[in-house]
Amino acid sequence: VIYNPMPEWKDMKVSRIHEDKGKIIFFAPGRLEYYKGFHLLIEAMHKIVESGEKRIKLYIAGTGPYENKLKQMVSNYGLEDYVVFLGKLGYGDIKRNYFLSNCILFPSLWPEALGRIPLEAMAAGKPCIACDVGGISELVDIKYLVKPDSDEFAKAMKKFVTANLK
Repeated sequence: VIYNPMPEWKDMKVSRIHEDKGKIIFFAPGRLEYYKGFHLLIEAMHKIVESGEKRIKLYIAGTGPYENKLKQMVSNYGLEDYVVFLGKLGYGDIKRNYFLSNCILFPSLWPEALGRIPLEAMAAGKPCIACDVGGISELVDIKYLVKPDSDEFAKAMKKFVTANLK
């Protein structure tokens, strides 16, 4: 087996914007297509916020044909204060957002042979919650692998929040 190489990222010293201090920041980059599973993250955010947890924020980077549908979901759920669409970012901005985040999310429904997002998360020293499909299970710590389901993502994200906010 020959894996894609991980980027050689050095620890970046970045500071969060004021409104994000005291919150757990999730970051999910990728092409906004149905099979990439971003709708699972929005549904999970809705479940977490509805349960009373408000100290979270999700930044989604990328564009694609599913973008308007995802933005409509955010609006329908009233999650405008919790989900931010960053659009298409350059490589430097993507890297910066990895380091600004507490946890990376990789909700791909498609059984990818090897997703780059978990590799970049490791390069940034960040945990990654990912769908247990394709070759992803070879990259992600088992406690962060979930079934491709919004309830499973919500449970894993909430567990992460609870463990990291005192």
